[in-house]
Amino acid sequence: MQKTSTQLSYETEVKTVKRPKQSTVDFLKQFARVYVFNELMPAGLGNFVAN
Repeated sequence: MQKTSTQLSYETEVKTVKRPKQSTVDFLKQFARVYVFNELMPAGLGNFVAN
């Protein structure tokens, strides 16, 4: 190896993907099934979630 050369070292980085808890996903799915928006109703009542 020549004295003018430079050695490079590469480090592999392990990335972890953060995901929501399954309970959060289940809650959002339940909410999405019952959420309805009706633009014909007054502004305060446009959003409706049936319990």
